[in-house]
Amino acid sequence: MAQRSQLADGERVRRLAELVEITDRLARVVEPRYISLWLVKPVEALEVDLIARGQARRVAKVVSGLEYPGAS
Repeated sequence: MAQRSQLADGERVRRLAELVEITDRLARVVEPRYISLWLVKPVEALEVDLIARGQARRVAKVVSGLEYPGAS
């Protein structure tokens, strides 16, 4: 039997929704074909692993800086 993640189903769904929201926002300011690269490297602040660990707000803050450069 495959080992299940420690996360509850609801938590996995929430984190997936956060990932979708962030990639949608990134698509407005980054060439969409590069988003998957940005999420794994070289921009540590945009690593998809942060979202998987429940730290999507850190990634969202970086995305906000890209969306509104003068505001950050």
